[in-house]
Amino acid sequence: MSDVPPEPAYDAFSADELFKEFFWRWYKPLEREVRGRDALGDDVEPLSGSGESRLPSYVRGNVLRQLARMTDAARQDQASYLPPNGELGFEWLRAFEEHYSVREAQNLVVAADAENSTNDFVVLVCELGAVVGALLSQAEGLEWVPEAPYWESYLVDRERALVVRPFAAALRFMSTSRSYALGEWLLIALEPGRRRSLLSA
Repeated sequence: MSDVPPEPAYDAFSADELFKEFFWRWYKPLEREVRGRDALGDDVEPLSGSGESRLPSYVRGNVLRQLARMTDAARQDQASYLPPNGELGFEWLRAFEEHYSVREAQNLVVAADAENSTNDFVVLVCELGAVVGALLSQAEGLEWVPEAPYWESYLVDRERALVVRPFAAALRFMSTSRSYALGEWLLIALEPGRRRSLLSA
């Protein structure tokens, strides 16, 4: 009997596979070199280095404006989940989560054309990530660090030496790698004293 462990079953709907299929193809050569990996990575990571953006200042402004546009787009495209006050907050996120089961997300993936950068799946993940990031940016000790492509942007907590990646969290939620309710994750990330508990073991 062989002692070689069996190969893990391939899952086309895992977060890493969806990242490779729908996002990695849009990275420019230099962006790939800077990133250094074609896997999604963790939602929260230890801060290494200064945590400063690698982009020139004028490009940073463009990225921040793109993030704001994606948040505004979410307000329009996902308006059916908005509460009466029209705010993109926890009520909206809870309603969104109730609709987008893993199966619903899979259906969206199957219908999406990965060779089209504006397909419904990519747009939805980016809108969701932008909203989560906008909510995090209001929290104590977190600030946006714009990067390229814009979904590489993250928030940094310099005091606790943490990087928080809302777009990674959004894609993981829309995959079979989902291991939490995004609202629960966000509540923890918003609290400075609990933020480190999101680090992967």
